[in-house]
Amino acid sequence: MAPQNTAIEISTIAKNLHTDLKIYLEDKKFGTFTLLDNSENTYKFTTDENVNGSGRFFLHTSSEILNTTQEAGNDVILYASNKKIYIKNLSIIDGFITIYNLQGKEVFKNKLIKKDTEIDVKNLSEGVYIINLQQGSSIFKKKISIH
Repeated sequence: MAPQNTAIEISTIAKNLHTDLKIYLEDKKFGTFTLLDNSENTYKFTTDENVNGSGRFFLHTSSEILNTTQEAGNDVILYASNKKIYIKNLSIIDGFITIYNLQGKEVFKNKLIKKDTEIDVKNLSEGVYIINLQQGSSIFKKKISIH
């Protein structure tokens, strides 16, 4: 359990594990994987709501590097410039864009109606955000920096 606005840090201390074994933390909320291979690699976030229960985080082990490429985003071009987000080459025009800050709070959501879209984000503070593009059953996620 953790109350809202709590800073949380997840890391590993591995004992008696083979040196080739990789430990990954999956965050289901953001669809991210973080390699926790030593005490310097950590996953940090601040809760945007009370956290009580299970189902958000999962540990994965592998002797290979995980491939997190998502099929939905193979041809999508996504970048930010001059307080605008540009999305190009969407395969399906019926979808949504959701923007989250690094604390996991949804700060923007809009329907995607064109294959090439320009979104004004001048109301967002400068910083790093997580972009979630949902097209049908496919989801493409990417971190971007807005300046």
